[in-house]
Amino acid sequence: MQRILSALKQVRLGLMAIACAVTFISLSGALAFAHPSQAATGLDSRLVKEEYKLDNNQRDNQLESREESYEKMLKEAKNIHTEEKAYEENLAEYKDENPSPGLAEKAQDFIENLTETK
Repeated sequence: MQRILSALKQVRLGLMAIACAVTFISLSGALAFAHPSQAATGLDSRLVKEEYKLDNNQRDNQLESREESYEKMLKEAKNIHTEEKAYEENLAEYKDENPSPGLAEKAQDFIENLTETK
């Protein structure tokens, strides 16, 4: 009877040791790693300096600069369309001057034929 009780005592101590180890590992894992949102931003909101916080005037200035950059991008987009037209005209002139296709054009046609058959 005493053997059975001593064996049960050893089993109980072993189970308690395993439970403590699992608890310790779980807690250390939860505390060791940063929260995913903090890892994504790289900043902790408590650590952000006051100089990075913007007042209303700075926000208005940023909005104006964004609007200006948007207008600039629109103008550049219009220029791109005119550049594309000029490129197409130059390409047409080049093809008129050089009617026989070059090696690159032959390879391009070959690749187009291969992709169309699939």
